[in-house]
Amino acid sequence: MIGELAKLVGKENVLSSAMHFKLYEYDASLNRSKPDCIVLPTSTEQVSKVVKFAHDNRIPIIARGTGTNLSGGSVPAEGGYPSS
Repeated sequence: MIGELAKLVGKENVLSSAMHFKLYEYDASLNRSKPDCIVLPTSTEQVSKVVKFAHDNRIPIIARGTGTNLSGGSVPAEGGYPSS
């Protein structure tokens, strides 16, 4: 999954280190859940490609702005890997 996303947006725009997971696993609500990876598209075209890839592979995505959500809305509730 990470390799395919890197092909779509560039490897510099796909984060998957332990440090990045810690940074993106919570918001202001302090709810925590580790993402499978973080994708930072830089254009509308890249967003479209990532959403299509996620849809085609049944991978849940969480859109995140600055992470100031107070209710846990930007915290992943389920993993991003397909179940089958």
